[in-house]
Amino acid sequence: MEKEHPILTELIDNSSFSEEFKLKCKTNNFKTLAEIMQHDPDKLLNVYGFNMHHLSELIDMLDQYQLSNLIKE
Repeated sequence: MEKEHPILTELIDNSSFSEEFKLKCKTNNFKTLAEIMQHDPDKLLNVYGFNMHHLSELIDMLDQYQLSNLIKE
């Protein structure tokens, strides 16, 4: 099942995300993609201070694993 994909529980610090993305996640106490995916993009932008570049990077990573459908609308 998609929601159980190993990439979702891998530590963001150990991933291939940019250092900027990793820092934003660390600032917001997000350790895994599964934690990020609990929030919709608007909340990530308006509450957690992500920018469009961060969201684009997130979507690109999810697309690599065919998981972009997990993004909340």
